[in-house]
Amino acid sequence: MPQVPCRRHSKGERCVINVKETKENAKRIGLKSISRYKGKEVLIHAVQELEGNVACFRRISDCTLEQCAWYNDCEA
Repeated sequence: MPQVPCRRHSKGERCVINVKETKENAKRIGLKSISRYKGKEVLIHAVQELEGNVACFRRISDCTLEQCAWYNDCEA
């Protein structure tokens, strides 16, 4: 599961994370050369892989992983 939560909400609460926040979170966890990732979806896939997860953002139509930091955005 992604370890990059939304920083605007309390722990456990999920929201849609914008591109700027996604880039900030990616930097914080150590993703290098962030500018080479074109688009939020590609960046999130890179973060998921860096964390040791499957790069599944918007690739699974019936996801049940509600604890995922990107669940609301992914299912939108």
